[in-house]
Amino acid sequence: MPALLISVILLPEDFPNYPFTIAYILSALYVSAKYQMTKQAIVDSATHEFHSNWRVLWLGLLCLVGSVIVLVAPLGILTFFGVWDL
Repeated sequence: MPALLISVILLPEDFPNYPFTIAYILSALYVSAKYQMTKQAIVDSATHEFHSNWRVLWLGLLCLVGSVIVLVAPLGILTFFGVWDL
């Protein structure tokens, strides 16, 4: 991943985007195949269990709201004190 980020800076501006998209997709597939549990592994596990889709949805929304607060709050504070103008 760091090599992808560094190479973006060094390439010319008219370089096509699709090689980087493919590289990110392949790296995400590799990471998910290596570190995420399969459904059968969860079924066989004594420490993991399935949860309802509603629970997953609400936890995901809670994390989204928390992320927005963490990312936007510093900008609001900087705007409030006049350090950053919109």
